[in-house]
Amino acid sequence: MVKIKRYTTESLLEIFGTSRPSSSTIGRWKLSWRDTKGKVAVESFAAANKILVANDIDPLFYQHYITADNTPITQLFIAFFYEEHEVFFKLHS
Repeated sequence: MVKIKRYTTESLLEIFGTSRPSSSTIGRWKLSWRDTKGKVAVESFAAANKILVANDIDPLFYQHYITADNTPITQLFIAFFYEEHEVFFKLHS
């Protein structure tokens, strides 16, 4: 299992203007862009995490996403806040 680091102080300050936003504030912010930003289908969250962690992509700027419909096939996605992270991931996965 890949251990995902906590958010960096720099990233928190960039987005929230504070190094200690509440977890609910972070959650609301992530939900605000999950469906509107770029996402990439993945076969495994573990494999995707290895790439992201190894390349120091702050977990504040991506999130795991599972299709919410009632289809028998579940799709896994990584949603990215910044387009450059999405492009980087596509090139390296």
